[in-house]
Amino acid sequence: MRKPYQAVVACMLAIALAGCEKQDLSPALLRQDIQSAVQGKWALERIDYSLCRNNNCSTTTYTGTGLDYFEFRADSAFLVKNGIPNASSVKEKYKIEYTIAGGFELKASGWSGRFTVRDLNARSMVLVTSFTGRDPDALFTDTYYLKR
Repeated sequence: MRKPYQAVVACMLAIALAGCEKQDLSPALLRQDIQSAVQGKWALERIDYSLCRNNNCSTTTYTGTGLDYFEFRADSAFLVKNGIPNASSVKEKYKIEYTIAGGFELKASGWSGRFTVRDLNARSMVLVTSFTGRDPDALFTDTYYLKR
């Protein structure tokens, strides 16, 4: 009587353990979801440029005009700022790679930046990128607020 019971328990345990096999598919799905969700033209509401050094931070803000936008495509991105005082419009071109979970990487002529999508819904998106400059104690963080 014990042998059939032990066999059933052993089978149930084996099935339970096989069901717990780790397969981490979420980062790939997240990258694919990010790529399809961000594509298109987003109005640039503002950019907060923050510099922190020795726990002392300062922030400057670029407020977008109605003509400023960030456009994301499958393999490229464009940032257009028309509201720069005493200058014509600026169009920055990037190659985009959706290779990181929760964000993407932009590259342009020797520069690259990893952007994290902090908030995303159908009408708004917040992007954050942080980097150090020549001074390793200085941390730069750019936060982009975008709307559809």
